[in-house]
Amino acid sequence: MAFLTPKEEPKKQVWQKPVPSHASKPAMIGPVIKRMAEEKNILPSELERRLGMSDRNIYRLFRAKTLSMKQFFAVSEALEENLLLHFDPNVKPLPNPLQAELDELKAENETLKAQLKELSPLASENIVLKGQLDVLKEVMKGK
Repeated sequence: MAFLTPKEEPKKQVWQKPVPSHASKPAMIGPVIKRMAEEKNILPSELERRLGMSDRNIYRLFRAKTLSMKQFFAVSEALEENLLLHFDPNVKPLPNPLQAELDELKAENETLKAQLKELSPLASENIVLKGQLDVLKEVMKGK
């Protein structure tokens, strides 16, 4: 078996894989961020506050082609949106661990609203009874 010299070393197969279709047309991230902020009615000044940026830097962000991972996740958090979903169709959103608790609280809230409606007539009856009690107290004082 012959040993390969550094000049004869084959190229790594990893780099020869085809580029995924979504990556063949790279999108500039800045305009996506700007559009998402506008859709959510987040003003640049509010986004600046959430990200701790100056106004000059926020407009640079709107023109950015790329972001560091730290910036990417900071912007995702500031927009309350998973930006990965907008750039890779294979990314699936993670289930929200609080969703079950939220659904349970919503159901409990509806139950409480129904009970409150049932108690509404009793509230007006209670007012009448308090009035009658006040009258009786006055009558008892007079004896």
